[in-house]
Amino acid sequence: MKKEFDTRPTYDLAGQLRIMDRSKGPSDVDKWMTQIGEFMKGTGAIAEVPQASSYITDEYMKMVDRDPKLKAFANRAD
Repeated sequence: MKKEFDTRPTYDLAGQLRIMDRSKGPSDVDKWMTQIGEFMKGTGAIAEVPQASSYITDEYMKMVDRDPKLKAFANRAD
């Protein structure tokens, strides 16, 4: 598993919330998913690129972040 995780970025709870933050416009995740959607539209797999905010939410991660027990569990490294 460590070898697999070494090949790409991984994010703790705070990191996930940071890349999903829309306070200054589209989040990093919104941008990434829109790029994937644009690629899929270009290949003919989908007719239109859906608005990322219509299917991506940080609501549940924020709920975990507000609960001390869940937050501790989410941030465990073992």
